[in-house]
Amino acid sequence: MASGSKAPSEFVFNLFSTVNKDNETNFVISPLGIQIILGLTLMGAAGKTKDEIARILQITNNKTEASKNFSQIVHQLKDSKSMSIACKIYVQDGKELNSNFVQISKKDFDSSAECIDFSKHGEAASKINDFVESKTNKQIKRVIEPDDLNSGIVLVLVNAVYFKGIWKTPFNKNLTEKADFWINDKESVKVDMMTMGKTTLPYGVVDDINATAVELPFQGDELSMIIILPNKGTNISTLKEKLDRLSPSKLKKKLNKIQLILSMPKFTIDFGTDLTNVLKNMGMVEMFSDHADFSELLHNSEAVKVSKVVHKAHIEVNEEGAEASAATAVLVAPRAVPLNQAAHEFKVDRPFIYMITNKDQVLFLGKKVR
Repeated sequence: MASGSKAPSEFVFNLFSTVNKDNETNFVISPLGIQIILGLTLMGAAGKTKDEIARILQITNNKTEASKNFSQIVHQLKDSKSMSIACKIYVQDGKELNSNFVQISKKDFDSSAECIDFSKHGEAASKINDFVESKTNKQIKRVIEPDDLNSGIVLVLVNAVYFKGIWKTPFNKNLTEKADFWINDKESVKVDMMTMGKTTLPYGVVDDINATAVELPFQGDELSMIIILPNKGTNISTLKEKLDRLSPSKLKKKLNKIQLILSMPKFTIDFGTDLTNVLKNMGMVEMFSDHADFSELLHNSEAVKVSKVVHKAHIEVNEEGAEASAATAVLVAPRAVPLNQAAHEFKVDRPFIYMITNKDQVLFLGKKVR
């Protein structure tokens, strides 16, 4: 995140760890999308609620400074050729948003507001889902269900993130073949294993986290995917505890460019989760409670709280590149590897973590375990 944040990577990997505890299978999330929509929620909060959201996000609790930092991110992404992000606020007919909140959301989060009748559950859900579908290239069709709108909802904040990147060096489709992907020491499944011929890529044995990492840049060198393969005997949960002390930029500095023959699986992952308990377990409880202070959200300082935060994400990785999208709704030093003449072979054939990054921001983060 932009300057003013304390340790964004700590929030990112705490989020990953908390989601990971309840998910033994493949998943993908968009930490950046979640940070932005919670940042927008922060703009309507006050008192303890505001301070707690800022503390868990690991950002400043000065709203002027925080909104400026989010503005830098949002507007930087607006100029991206491969990335887009959109926010929208839906407010119950007859309710009026605080004018200062509207100004901040429009100027710094590029968000618009629309009145909607939540009592017409089906129509309201369809309108919100249509917005998400249009902003994610039709990859995510439903983030809200009609039943989500049954409890006197007065406000829904929605965030959608979309990414499509073409590898700077594509994988050779003719080399893709069925191969074993080892779930554990004894069990494997067949996957479509892609191979990239001899290519110079940033690679390193990162002793700090007991893993090996490789960075795959996308065209334009603006974004890249980092594959983190734990050493044998190190599981993903153990790896996370060390990762949160290593931001993407620090991790990249530990990689050296070498000649590499890389093999990794093609994969598609669709994932949805209710983040309410995830965020509560991370310590963000005040905004869900009857003591929540969102007095700077609505015009009449009406007492409201967040009832639910839902998140859906999709990623597809193939020989040509990667495509990913996500939607969130808030209701309410390596071991040196020398440059050798012979190419080093690196095969990603067991559970790994992956992330799509832009400088020090983690746009998408997930794991593939089968």
